[in-house]
Amino acid sequence: MTSTSPLFSRLATYGAAAASAAAASQAAGSVVFFDIPDTTTPNSGARLIYFTPSNGLFATSPQANSSAYQFVIVGGTTIAPLTGIRPNAAFGISPNSAVTLRSGPDLSPARLTLGAVIGGAGQFDGPAGTLASGGFYNSGNFIQYGNWNVPGVATSGYVGFRFGTAGNFQYGWANIAVNSDYSITLRSFAFETVPNTPITAGAIPEPGTSALLLLGLGAGGLATYRARRRQS
Repeated sequence: MTSTSPLFSRLATYGAAAASAAAASQAAGSVVFFDIPDTTTPNSGARLIYFTPSNGLFATSPQANSSAYQFVIVGGTTIAPLTGIRPNAAFGISPNSAVTLRSGPDLSPARLTLGAVIGGAGQFDGPAGTLASGGFYNSGNFIQYGNWNVPGVATSGYVGFRFGTAGNFQYGWANIAVNSDYSITLRSFAFETVPNTPITAGAIPEPGTSALLLLGLGAGGLATYRARRRQS
């Protein structure tokens, strides 16, 4: 498994030790984590980021084969049919069995804080939902919706998601920021390898677990990521 993340590059020396130790422990389920370079939705054209938690792949638009990815992030777009609509940001799915954790009266994607539980007890829905809307006018009333609205301020948090089939779901999280211009930055994501097992937002492998070793992070890399997460 490979990654373009600078963190992975800096810690390549852990790879040999990881490969030998992982063989003995990978039967146990654990969190698989991908720390990618901060990637923001393009500011023109199709303003999209695609990513797939199960293999760590991600891409920005234009992307010819969107069906290869489980999730899509849409940033800074305007929906033409609604009169007077302002820019908005959304999180949705590609043509795969993946849905997002929702909250609020309109069941928009929830903005989770570090440690929030993502699992079977949550309300999941798809195929897409608004993270934050610049709002629109309806009969003279200005309406905003979404759980990521902080006008003029970048709003960070975690999106919870699941993929798989009923009775065999896997849960995960994506760390994103909705920026003041309604573009979206994807920073990292992770998922739980054991079906039907909850994960907490921001959870990463513990030192010595199979997922940690398979990804070649090592204890030093884990400490680096944790320090960066505290700063953010």
